[in-house]
Amino acid sequence: MNTEDLVKWGVIGLGAYLLWQWWQSAGNVVSAATAPFANWYVNFTTPPVTPLGNAIFANGTYVPMSMITPNWVGNSLQFTYLGVTYALSSHDANGNYPATPV
Repeated sequence: MNTEDLVKWGVIGLGAYLLWQWWQSAGNVVSAATAPFANWYVNFTTPPVTPLGNAIFANGTYVPMSMITPNWVGNSLQFTYLGVTYALSSHDANGNYPATPV
């Protein structure tokens, strides 16, 4: 391989790298610009869902899920009951969601 070939492949490699960097940054801009619209669309078209079953407290008390209004807080489904905020865990085999104070 001679010097001319090394320069040619170096320029091609540099051009490919710069094109790849530009493509990544353009993709990030598009994602950032379209994310609010996508979130609005999902919120607008997705009806609220109340899980079936019961919330079960540490003392063994059951409260039907239809009596509470859970809300997403980050990755946690939380609700307030009698002035205390609880987080729901995955349901057990009976459809009961363990509720732990936050």
